Amino acid sequence: MATKPKTTTRPVTNAKKDTSRQQLLQLEDKYKRIVADYHNQHKRLLEKQEQIVRFANQQLIEKLLPVIDSLYIAQAHLKDSGLSMVINQLSQVLESEGISTISPDNQSFDPHLMDCVEVVPGTKDIVVSTLSLGYKYHDKVIRPAKVKVGSGDSKSDQ
Repeated sequence: MATKPKTTTRPVTNAKKDTSRQQLLQLEDKYKRIVADYHNQHKRLLEKQEQIVRFANQQLIEKLLPVIDSLYIAQAHLKDSGLSMVINQLSQVLESEGISTISPDNQSFDPHLMDCVEVVPGTKDIVVSTLSLGYKYHDKVIRPAKVKVGSGDSKSDQ
């Protein structure tokens, strides 16, 4: 019968336990930071991808704006109910994609949303008429409205 050799176990000192515990805590802290950095980087990547898609859509929408203007002009002259339905459908699609119109009639002139094309007699700094609608894409102005603004004179200069 063979006897088992005796193994000697050294008692672990408190100093070694404390050092090991500190190293473990440091590694755990590093791990948590790395995981948090990974999650933050992943969020930034998703936001960047969303911005790329938005920018691509914005370019397409900017190309469509003159066509939309032409439809409004045609509707003003033709007063056709079929054309009116098409314009309404197109407007709904644009709204669902984050496009909103800037229609500033009878509002104070806002240079962030409007371009003043002409100053005409009327209430000072109030939009008298809109020549072309402006558009926002996700709260960013992609085309300001072109407007005529009142000069403060009530007399006509004609």
